Amino acid sequence: MTIRRTVVAIGQLPPPVSGFSYITARVLDEAGCNVNLAKYDLVGTRGASGFRKHLSRVAASVRACIGLVRRARAERRLCYVACEGGHGLVYTLAVVTVARICGYPTQLHHHSFNYIDANKALMRAILAVAPRMTHLFLCSIMRDKFEVQYRPQTSRIVSNAAFVPPHPVARVPAGAGPVVGHLSNLTREKGLYIFLELLRRAEPEVRGILAGPVGDNEDRAAIEAAVRDLGARLDYRGPLYGEDKQAFYDAIDLFVFPTQYVNEAQPTVLFEALAAGCKLISFDRGCIVRQVAADGLVVEREDDFVTRALAWIDSNASFSRADRDSTRRRYADRHGAARASILSLFEPDSVPR
Repeated sequence: MTIRRTVVAIGQLPPPVSGFSYITARVLDEAGCNVNLAKYDLVGTRGASGFRKHLSRVAASVRACIGLVRRARAERRLCYVACEGGHGLVYTLAVVTVARICGYPTQLHHHSFNYIDANKALMRAILAVAPRMTHLFLCSIMRDKFEVQYRPQTSRIVSNAAFVPPHPVARVPAGAGPVVGHLSNLTREKGLYIFLELLRRAEPEVRGILAGPVGDNEDRAAIEAAVRDLGARLDYRGPLYGEDKQAFYDAIDLFVFPTQYVNEAQPTVLFEALAAGCKLISFDRGCIVRQVAADGLVVEREDDFVTRALAWIDSNASFSRADRDSTRRRYADRHGAARASILSLFEPDSVPR
């Protein structure tokens, strides 16, 4: 009789929903269906802040470490760790250290470029503690840059495209001019103000749809001012989920994502736009240049985003159904390959012995 693999999975899980926690939850849902899965959430006490938040996170890390010790004698065991960014690497270091002491084969799943764009002492410490881990990278750019900063690793590519299925039918928005869209947590670092500037400087026939939650009064005021100034040219829809979110992508030709977020890695919103057949314009951060590929424009961080984007829109003013179908089909191929990688993630030959 085959003994099922025991996987101790450690990382941040929803709520709250962030790109990091959402992908971690989806990995465990998809890859963990055929294993004995023990999940440990490192978020800590929901709603806590300051010292209380950090104390609760320390307690969550201790519980995860105890879980590793309790299952240390399980046959075919594996430790999966969703790697944090910034100072959160302290918690990653703690659980990786215990996994190494207990003799677990370990997978470290990377979601941040914070310690890849710059060499970090905490990541060096993690690699010193567990030099034989398998590293799960979102794309080859992430893998290659990591190995330049540190050293070559045993690794696999596990793309977030696995969790965004292609839309069955590509729909072309109605209207005379192109429709540009932006969906995110609406903040300066995610590109809100650049998107609003782009729409203000665009030709009158260019319309915009903006969606997502707003948490800051200054950001909310900027949106309200833009709605007053632009009138019918800007449609702000607020936070969107499910069918409303899909309707957003169906209603735009071009998804604009001028992110300046330092941890940006492989944003799922770009895959969602591609899944609906939309073209993309984004700053070059993380894996984004590979996500966009032939389906849009990637702007260097030092360049004037609005000027470059408006020139590209002017030269690609016709967004046809055939173009949209081609984009969606190319994405469908990427999704299929990513799905295969996720479904085999915890298989016995996927980690070193």
